[in-house]
Amino acid sequence: MATENENKTPSVEELNATIKELQSNITQLKGDLEKQKQATSNASTDAAEWKKKFRDTQDEGTRRNAETEETIAALRNELASLKKNETISGYEKSYLALGYDSALARSTAEAMADGNMSVVFENQKAFTEAQKKAVQENALNNMPDLSKGKNPAPPSSEDDKLVAAFSRAVGVET
Repeated sequence: MATENENKTPSVEELNATIKELQSNITQLKGDLEKQKQATSNASTDAAEWKKKFRDTQDEGTRRNAETEETIAALRNELASLKKNETISGYEKSYLALGYDSALARSTAEAMADGNMSVVFENQKAFTEAQKKAVQENALNNMPDLSKGKNPAPPSSEDDKLVAAFSRAVGVET
């Protein structure tokens, strides 16, 4: 059998007491959080002050060396960027010379400079497909009309006459 305490529902007074206890815990935790925030802020301020004091105690030569190193690092980054742009530009010119359109040439050149060969191969595939399509369209556009059983017209130019004469000489009828 269950005891009387196990089945009993807490009273309103007991619930209010529990709520007040929880509220006091929340208030205490908020206070602790504010103390932690203040301590973090103080630590950041102290670190900045110590850094300033350290820089002030450095001699002029050390400060100049640090500034020179920062300048050299910035110049190296700029040089690397310029070299990359020059490389991309050179690759782009090469791709344009091969017949790539400008957007595809730029994309391929950037991918090549970054070492992203999967993009280079995808672009190469797209270019090859476009070239195949252009060749097929050109061949269809330049194909002579079918004669529907009629005899072809005699050669009209000197080259056509030479081809016909050669064909007759070797026994091939055109």
